[in-house]
Amino acid sequence: QWRDRPGGREDDGLPFSRHTMKVYTPEVPHQIDSEDSALYVCRYTYNLLTMTGREFTEDDTKDNFARTVSESSQFNFSPIDISRMRVEVYTLLIKLEELYSSYRIDGGAEPPFDE
Repeated sequence: QWRDRPGGREDDGLPFSRHTMKVYTPEVPHQIDSEDSALYVCRYTYNLLTMTGREFTEDDTKDNFARTVSESSQFNFSPIDISRMRVEVYTLLIKLEELYSSYRIDGGAEPPFDE
């Protein structure tokens, strides 16, 4: 379908390219160290999932999504929040390890999953 549309195929043969589709990069919190990449990815993913019902418009592009993304409550977090998240994830993993340690592959019982 895209091939039949005017401009549907650029010289490089790709349906979408930097020439046919603008990329927006709203300002969002970013990591200040090399240790928290996964936590930021998890936080961004969760935040974007909470925005799935949001309809974005052409007006949103005029300020690079500042009002709808950068200034939204979902992206109002700091490195301190990420540090807290690191502790919370660690605590969760320790609790899960304690709960499931007797169900290890090395001969423990079956995990208590409800099917």
